Amino acid sequence: MGRFKDGLKDGKGVQYYADGTMYDGDWLYDNKQGSGTYLFNNGAKYEGEFHNDKIQGKGVKTWGDGRSFEGEFKLGRADGKGKYVSRLGKETSGEFSKGNFKTEDGIEGQVNID
Repeated sequence: MGRFKDGLKDGKGVQYYADGTMYDGDWLYDNKQGSGTYLFNNGAKYEGEFHNDKIQGKGVKTWGDGRSFEGEFKLGRADGKGKYVSRLGKETSGEFSKGNFKTEDGIEGQVNID
């Protein structure tokens, strides 16, 4: 559902996938591009920026169990500055990369962000 240009998704639109996922947002040349919302089939939700069909840029991902991450994403993963909130409400802010983090106070650790 949405706009097409030369047979390709272009502009605002919604795409429902056979696996139960859904994307609602901006399209360019048949790729997710710009701002949008992606609903995962496991109950997770991402709202934010997309680039070349990938979650990329600033956004917020929330999981069905209450966890959330707000910050920078690269190739679909939390990567860069951000804030993670555990399902119990504990907040961790700092630099994130591949599930590892380092706070501004120099504390390092791991969180389950995927």
